Amino acid sequence: MLFACKDVNNETKDFVSPADTPSTLEDNYNELDTVPENASGHIHFIGSGTEPFWSIEIEERKLVFESPDKNYKTISGFINTVDVSGDTTTFKAEDEYNKIEVTLMMQNCTDGMSDKNYSHKVHVSIKRSNEGMAREYKGCGNFK
Repeated sequence: MLFACKDVNNETKDFVSPADTPSTLEDNYNELDTVPENASGHIHFIGSGTEPFWSIEIEERKLVFESPDKNYKTISGFINTVDVSGDTTTFKAEDEYNKIEVTLMMQNCTDGMSDKNYSHKVHVSIKRSNEGMAREYKGCGNFK
């Protein structure tokens, strides 16, 4: 014979996911406010540099590099490797024409032109298949 006991004084409470709490929902809405309206996706990182002017955007799994140089106007690629070591993160993208490596170092940074403060130093290396040496770019950036 089996007997089972149930304590009727202990009520089972439904689990409430932290994502469903009002403060978390409010925080999520506030984060959405920081994404520019014209952004096609959620932008994770934006970096730039001067002399020559250039910019890098890291969106989800894609890198997009832009500069006024006609041979390096827009170069993009899907990220195939992410290496994290301490305060340094390196993203790599490669196709048959280009190898792009973007290294983000968590370190205060200011560009020489605007004197804005940024959270990361940025180093971009682009190696084109038809060129012997990689081009190197240094600048600053922030996660968005």
